[in-house]
This record gives sequence, C-alpha cells and structure tokens, in this order.
Amino acid sequence: MISGRTKLVGIFGDPIVESLSPAMHNAAFAAASLDWSYLPFRVRTSNLPAAVAALRVLDIAGVNVTMPHKAAVLPHLDFVDPAAEMITSVNTIVNRDGRLEGYSTDGAGFRKALEDAGVDISGRRVVIAGAGGAARAVAASLAAAKISSLDVVARRSEAINRLRDIIRSIDPSVRFNGYSLNDTGLSEIVSHADIVINATPLGKTALEGLTYLVNGLGPDTTAADLSTVPPLSAFLVAAQERGCTVINGRSMLVHQGSLSFEIWTGQAAPLDVMRRAVGLPADGAGEEQ
Repeated sequence: MISGRTKLVGIFGDPIVESLSPAMHNAAFAAASLDWSYLPFRVRTSNLPAAVAALRVLDIAGVNVTMPHKAAVLPHLDFVDPAAEMITSVNTIVNRDGRLEGYSTDGAGFRKALEDAGVDISGRRVVIAGAGGAARAVAASLAAAKISSLDVVARRSEAINRLRDIIRSIDPSVRFNGYSLNDTGLSEIVSHADIVINATPLGKTALEGLTYLVNGLGPDTTAADLSTVPPLSAFLVAAQERGCTVINGRSMLVHQGSLSFEIWTGQAAPLDVMRRAVGLPADGAGEEQ
C-alpha cells in the first residue's frame, strides 16, 4: 500500500507504455521489503525541464530516463557523473536532498548481459547500429573492456564523428570506422564481426533498414538487440535463423536497472526477482524467448 512514508521513483520517457521497468522495479522493492513504488511518467520533450524540477518539488527519490531524454536532461542536473558526461547520456537520476545527480548504467548493464551469455569481450570485433545515448554508453563500455575494433552504423555522420571522439579518448588503439545504414559494403563488414548490436528503433517487427546488417551474420556471431519488446525482435529472429547466439534487451534492462536500484536505495538488488519479472530465468543462464 502506498502511504505518506512511501518513497517514489519512476521513469521519464516518450513513449513509455511498453516499459517493463515498473513491473521489474516494483517486484524488486517488494522482494527487498522496501516501502518504495515505481511509476511511469510520459514526459514530452517540451516539458522535460518542468518534469526534472518536479523531482525536487515532489521529493521524488529518483527516476530512470529513456528515449528521447537521455542527452537533453544533462543541463538540468546539479551533478553529472564524468562517465555519463563524456557520453552525454544519463539514464539514472537520484535526488539527494534536493541535489539531482545523473549517472549512466546502460554500458555496464550491457557488459553484464554479455557475461550472462558467456560472451568474451576482450579483443573482439564489434559492429553497432545506432549512435544515440544507449549506443554511446554501450560502445564506451566495450572500448574500456579492450575490444579490438568498432564499426558504427548510423544515419548522421556527425553522430558517428562524435562517437569516434569518445572511443579515441577511452582507448586510441580501438580501430574505428563509420558507415551509413544503406552502405552496400556492410554485409562484408558484419561477416568479420564477433558481436553485432542493434541499438536503433529499427528491426522490432521488420528488417527494413537493417537488411545489409543481417545479411552478413553467421553462426560464429553474437547478435544483440537493445530493444525489450518484443522479447525476440525481427532482427534477432533473423540472426537466430543464421545460427547466431542471440541476446535480447531484457538482460541488459535487468542489469542496468539493478545498478539504478543500488544507486537509489544503497542496497544490492534482488537480481533473480528482477529477471523473473521481465520473463527471464532467475539464474541468468539463458533467456526465455
């Protein structure tokens, strides 16, 4: 039961209707016997400054931040963790007595998802489609883990160049190249990759826009999609048909969410409960697809 003692957290995004975070976090709070409640807040871009200010006014303990606000939220915070500032992406805000602090748990969450699947990172060749906030977080985290190369596929050359600068500041030895989504040479690039990541809104129900990417996939490739709904996107279905190891976005969601949980509460998150809440096995050894 929500009462005057209940601490509120939530998520800012637009759209927000498909978010699995409320079910996941509320299950975690119940399992940890915490009087906390997690709510979804649809926040339009024009209302983001007012929504952030409301965290102070309403004494909300914190929020997750999802599309399209991960970069736009930074100027409205009192403190941004240097790692989040470098990639200009915040997915977790904590309210410490009116002081709003921003962090990014996306990259660490994705690396833990790879670990759950038994995928080694060091020395691997990575292709990532997308250059938004989550893509930058994932790419930066992988570069810090000593991948050998990163090929980024995105619509805008300025976004690719921005990500190139980030990767070079982390590890100049990572070989970096950028391509457009309609580059006919993509299939050849992908055929030599160890890990291929879809961090775009494309590929949920159809492969339109990702055809060249998919055509290069093979049985030695790990294919990951950051999307959480549906559990198996069209991109991952196509990857599975080509013999790939596939990782859906729910494993990353659990791990980035567990890190947010720890930032807010100061307690370890009940990972097994969070996994079950989003349809994954409690032990993290595989995925229900």
